[in-house]
Amino acid sequence: MPLASKSLPSQMKQGTEREKRKKRQAFCRKNLKWFILVGVALAISLIILALWIVSYITDRTTLNLLKLCLGDGISEDMTELNIPSERCNEPLIILLNLSLFKNLKKVTVGDEAMMYVNNVVIGDLPNLETIEIGMNSFTTAKESYASLNRYFSLYNCPSLREVKIGSFSFSDFATCSISKVPRLQLIQIGELSKKGYNFVFSSLQLKGRGLKGN
Repeated sequence: MPLASKSLPSQMKQGTEREKRKKRQAFCRKNLKWFILVGVALAISLIILALWIVSYITDRTTLNLLKLCLGDGISEDMTELNIPSERCNEPLIILLNLSLFKNLKKVTVGDEAMMYVNNVVIGDLPNLETIEIGMNSFTTAKESYASLNRYFSLYNCPSLREVKIGSFSFSDFATCSISKVPRLQLIQIGELSKKGYNFVFSSLQLKGRGLKGN
């Protein structure tokens, strides 16, 4: 009798534990889809946050690099960006992303500038109207060409009207992408009847009513 009386509470305890486990399992099965939905939503939120952080860091990197080669006159609120000839050719400067500068109306780059920049991104600029780039800029192959994994992307600039690029600029860029520029009226790349090797390894398609190309 004493042994039976001692084992009884143990059996009751085990039964209670089994009942709790069954309740937990039933709760998990019942709410499994909600757990999955919450997990997916959390994962998407983390991905969006990570992309935003990368974009923010990239934008700030361009700002800091431009300040490095042009001085403290560079700011997020400027309406014109002017990069003089033979400037910003430091090997450290490998990126130009202008998406941060929402007030830009004009971008001007002189000759033989930004030679080590691998990625040029000009996008989401509602006020940008003009882009002018001189000769032998954005290239390490002056007066010539090379095949490197560099890319140029111009997109979502609804006010953009003119793009002019001098001979031999971007002569070692493998990708040239231009899209969502509905008001673009003039795009001039290189000089007519002269070798310029602009985007020589890229394919370029222009689509739009009233577009003029030289």
